[in-house]
Amino acid sequence: MRRSSNRNRDCRYYIRPGYLVQVLLITAFIILSGCGVDSRESNSDRSTVMSEGTHADNDNSTSIDITKIPQSSHSLNTPQKFVKSQQSDTIENSVLNDQLQITFLDVGQADSILISQGQRYMLIDAGNNADEELVVNYLKSKGIGKLDYVIGTHAHEDHIGGLDAVINDFEIGKVLMPKQISTTKTFEDVLVAIKNKGMKVTTPKVGDVYELGKAKWTILAPNKEKYENINNSSLVVRMTFGNNSFIFMGDAEELSEREILSNNLEIQSDLIKIGHHGSGSSTTALFLKKVSAKYAVISVGKDNSYGHPDSLILNRLKTFGVEVFRTDEIGTIVVTSDGDTIKFDKNASAIKEQAPPVESKAPNTHSSVVTSSPEKTEIKEITVYITKNEEKYHAAGCSYLRKSSIPIELFDAKNSGYTPCSRCNPPR
Repeated sequence: MRRSSNRNRDCRYYIRPGYLVQVLLITAFIILSGCGVDSRESNSDRSTVMSEGTHADNDNSTSIDITKIPQSSHSLNTPQKFVKSQQSDTIENSVLNDQLQITFLDVGQADSILISQGQRYMLIDAGNNADEELVVNYLKSKGIGKLDYVIGTHAHEDHIGGLDAVINDFEIGKVLMPKQISTTKTFEDVLVAIKNKGMKVTTPKVGDVYELGKAKWTILAPNKEKYENINNSSLVVRMTFGNNSFIFMGDAEELSEREILSNNLEIQSDLIKIGHHGSGSSTTALFLKKVSAKYAVISVGKDNSYGHPDSLILNRLKTFGVEVFRTDEIGTIVVTSDGDTIKFDKNASAIKEQAPPVESKAPNTHSSVVTSSPEKTEIKEITVYITKNEEKYHAAGCSYLRKSSIPIELFDAKNSGYTPCSRCNPPR
């Protein structure tokens, strides 16, 4: 019995060590297997982070140091937020590229208009000779290296004075000017600058259409090669962008306006750059009615000696319900359009003092001096009335004036194409 007891006891001690070894082996296998799974999951997470970080770097984004990203179930949140930020920046840049911006530079008693759409740029006029540095520096401050189009509306110094400097300092796609020439040194300087660049002047025709990014613009005038009054040789441009439209009149006067109307081209515009700095010789009632603008911009020098803008034009704009913005009152004006809405930045710059007077010219047959005819002097003070919806002019109290009554000088009414009402028999 004692021997049997010892055998059993020996057997117990013999089996126990083997059992413990098996348990230890199984436990070790389970632990090692578990670590292998964890290792694969961790590597998968790390691979995902590196992949997204590499993609972000290809988008010129700020790089991410993945060694500093905690390897946890939340580690993927960081690159996801980062990618979302890049998408927001892309959307914001896309919005800017989808806008049209028009800058009416305050160049005193002169004109200069910068238009941009996306990365495309266009300059209409460049102020007086004394403004060339101002215009060039403004363009450079905007990071502009190339102007796709440069327009000299006509050969007067207050429009092309700084044009030679612009052509010399920037890469230019195309220079557009009317055919009518001038004998001034200013005009000669522009031609020399164009020649030195190995370029030629493009003389567009009425109806020609050009593109500036997503914007389109059409030539409306001049309708002839030469005019007695050089102002009427002005290139007149109408630009469309989405549902918005803009018309830039240069110094075009009544004769040019009548010719534009006779072509039956589309001229309705949300904004009109008023012709000839608001002179009474431009912006006739009939033309203004056809344009039907909501806004007007007048580029004019503060306290200028010409009396611009004429009170007749200001009253006419008020009568037609047009909101007026003037560079002599608010400085440089920046207009932005998204194709549906037009916004104004009315505090873009300080007001520039009156620019020097227009350069005197050598005598030639294309004088820009406008003389009043005896007829105009005689009847200018006679006031008649027109409506928004018909082509007749009326005497005060006519029954046709019940819905709208717009005062206008008789001379302007007759020369704008209005005919006398047969019912009220107004002055003729």
